[in-house]
Amino acid sequence: MVDVENTKDETCQVQKHMALADVTVTIAHPIDVFLADCSDFAEHLFIAKQQQEQFQESLQNISEHELVEVMDFGQNYLCIYQDEAQGAHWHHSPVTIHPVVTYVKYPGPDRKETFREDIICISDDLKHDRHAVKVFEHAAIEHLQASRKICFHEKTQFTDGAAGQYKSANAFHDLAERSIDVTRNFWGEPSS
Repeated sequence: MVDVENTKDETCQVQKHMALADVTVTIAHPIDVFLADCSDFAEHLFIAKQQQEQFQESLQNISEHELVEVMDFGQNYLCIYQDEAQGAHWHHSPVTIHPVVTYVKYPGPDRKETFREDIICISDDLKHDRHAVKVFEHAAIEHLQASRKICFHEKTQFTDGAAGQYKSANAFHDLAERSIDVTRNFWGEPSS
C-alpha cells in the first residue's frame, strides 16, 4: 500500500510524499484512498484546463500593442565544460536560468499573425527574487524593442506565482512603477 506523509517545506507549503508501506487494512480502505485522490486530481485537472483556456484566449485576442509573456525561474544550472582542465573539476560555477516566452502581434495590415520569441536570461546571481525578475523583464523588453522594433502599451504575464518572485507586495510595487498596464496571471493551484 502507498503511505502518504505530509510535511512542510521552507515556505510553509504542505508537501505530500508517498512511499510504499506494509499495512493491514480492510478492502474498503484502498478504495476510499483512491476515490479521495481522484477527487483531488479532478479538481487539479479542472483548474489546469481553465488556466490553459485563459492563456489560449489571451493569445487569440492579443492586440497590436500588447505583449503576452510566460516566465518562470528554471533550476540553477552548474556550468561544466567538456575539455576543462583537471583543476576546474572542483570549481564549477552555478548560474540562474530564467526563460521568458513572449507573444506579440506585429503591427500593419499585412502582418496579422502572432509571433513567438523565446528569451533565455542567464545570470550568476543565484537569488530567485523580485529584483532578478525586474532585471530579466527589463532585458527582455530591451531585446524586443531593439531587435524587433516592437512597441507595446500593455502586457499580460503568466507566471507560477512564487511569492518572493511574483506575488509579494514589493513585486506588485515594481509593477505599479511601470508606465504600461500589466496584468499578472498565476499558474497552479490557488492557495488555501
